Order: sequence, then C-alpha cells, then structure tokens
Amino acid sequence: MEENAAGTVLAWQNARDEVIKPTVDNYAGNIVKFIGDSFFVEFSTVQNAVNCAVNLQKNLALASPLKFRMGINIGDIVDDGVDIYGEGINIAARLEGRAEKGCICISSSVYEQVKNSIRYRYDDLGEQEVTL
Repeated sequence: MEENAAGTVLAWQNARDEVIKPTVDNYAGNIVKFIGDSFFVEFSTVQNAVNCAVNLQKNLALASPLKFRMGINIGDIVDDGVDIYGEGINIAARLEGRAEKGCICISSSVYEQVKNSIRYRYDDLGEQEVTL
C-alpha cells in the first residue's frame, strides 16, 4: 500500500469482484460485509466454507498479486439482519491472523468436521491461545 496505493486498491477491487464474490456464490456463501481489505462470509456447512476457502486461495493466487490469509471457525453467531456477532466470528478473525499469507487457518472443531470428508493437507499448529 505504501509503495502503490492506487494499484493496491485496484488489485483489491479486482480480487473482490472477479474472484471472491463469484467463488463465494459458487459455494452458497453469504458475504456479510467487507471491511477495508477483509471480508466476513457465512456458510450453512463447514464443508462449503473449507472448499470455498481453498478454491479462493487457488483462484486468487492465479488472478491477483495480493496474498490473502483466511480463518475458519464453527460457532454460534448472532445475526441482527445487518451484521453478525459472536465468539465464532471473533475466533475466526483471530485464526486469520495466525495464517501465513496465502494460507488458511482452521479451528480444531472445523478440522474434526472435515478431516474424513475433505482430503487436503492439514498442518497442525498445536494448541493456540486467542484472546476474544
């Protein structure tokens, strides 16, 4: 951003409009909101969330110079019709911060739900403490 603000903003807009929105739609996700260069998406199934994130990373790597980090968690949320809240959201945001650029960090509860049904390589980061 410091070196080329206009180029970075354009790259973000292209990633958002050409990759993120269509990929999320393909996995029946609901984009709750965009906040600067981040976004929150909710899914009805954890399998859709994981598959969408993996395909987002693949598609973004091909289409964008930007590197994205993603966090996925399962948890109860409160939806007030405009925004979503709750511990599940807070933990997903903290997991995103633990992911390396171009990677996805999932909670152990997500892993337990998908480990036998979605065949990707998972690296165990060990127990992590997050503040809510």
